[in-house]
Amino acid sequence: MRSERRGIAVLVANSGLMSAGFFMLIPLLSVHLTRDLGFSGAAAGAVLAVRQLTQQGLMLFGGALADRIGYRPVIALGMLVRALGFFGFALGDSLPVILLSAIVAALGGALFEATGKAALASLAPPAERPRLFSLSALAGGLGSALGPLIGVALLPLSFHWVGLAAGSFFFVAFALSAALLPPLAGPASGQETPSFGRTLRLASRDRTFLTFTLLLTGFWLLYNQLYISLPLRAVQVTGSAEIVGVLYTVAALAGLALQYPIVRLASARLPPIAGVAAGVAAMGGGLGLMAFAGAPAMPGLPGPVPAPELAIPVMLAAVVIFAAGRALAEPMRDVATAALAPPHALAAYFGISYLALAVGGSAGNYLGGWLFDISTATGLYALPWIGFALFGVAMAGGLFRFSRTTGRTGD
Repeated sequence: MRSERRGIAVLVANSGLMSAGFFMLIPLLSVHLTRDLGFSGAAAGAVLAVRQLTQQGLMLFGGALADRIGYRPVIALGMLVRALGFFGFALGDSLPVILLSAIVAALGGALFEATGKAALASLAPPAERPRLFSLSALAGGLGSALGPLIGVALLPLSFHWVGLAAGSFFFVAFALSAALLPPLAGPASGQETPSFGRTLRLASRDRTFLTFTLLLTGFWLLYNQLYISLPLRAVQVTGSAEIVGVLYTVAALAGLALQYPIVRLASARLPPIAGVAAGVAAMGGGLGLMAFAGAPAMPGLPGPVPAPELAIPVMLAAVVIFAAGRALAEPMRDVATAALAPPHALAAYFGISYLALAVGGSAGNYLGGWLFDISTATGLYALPWIGFALFGVAMAGGLFRFSRTTGRTGD
């Protein structure tokens, strides 16, 4: 019991350290590459794309490896490899070195991301998982709020210090994991661990899990609007980039404040997949509210254009609702994934579930930017936000229906 509590504490701490280190560096990386190193915007975008696609593409392999040899060595190795990749970002000054650093950083993430989720799920009975995943998300939210502040504070010294500090957070997580995590194993004692090919065949025939993963692409499509269309809309309405920082801060604080109580309330009344559905509905509703923020005009909606002084309160309300939905959907998504996965392939299933991020996140980035361009060119400023709201309702409906038709919901 003591080792389990210690393991939970380390994994929750890792969540905060990982988020702080990641958000300390990644939001500033494109600026560093273009302004300091003279890369083109396309080259900077390619670096970010290589990191994300490599990490999501390899996460299945990292999870399958953890199911075979145990969670602790894979998590610790992943943290160390991610630290080396971030140190490479700090010290590299050529495109080949930066690309190599992106691949190394992605490999580290592929090792620890899904494995960390599986390890946390393995340490608690199903009834306790909503609370633990909520605590983990809370620690991650705190790290994502503090990381950019540390990065911005270090940036006047040099981006080198940003990269070294960010990598150091992962090195601390490596040391904690290697020294304090109990020797967690994927399968139950005495149970045969299936080969990677057998695990892949098992997952490919699991229609319930694959359907849930497919539905999660909608969650990630909406999720990524926080980083693409929402800031574009905020600048469109106010004419100032400073409002973006304000909205991100409010979203982070709202998530921190609502994370634990909203999950505790929902988990007592809803099965996990239905909880994801409720969160997705709220995310879509928050994005839909952005249609009422004003901008130059809103021919896409009937009625008068809101007064400019109402634009910021409307946007603040939108990000709070969006943050509430995300705070509910994220941990319930992890609870549902753990419930749908067989115990001997827990980490591999988490790895497969992240393919939804690769597909939905990429589609969300493209679709968000494309719809914003279309709405700006046509003057239909409300168009993307009505579309995201309707999409959220449709995806929530699909998840609710799926929750009612499957018996594997973690109840």
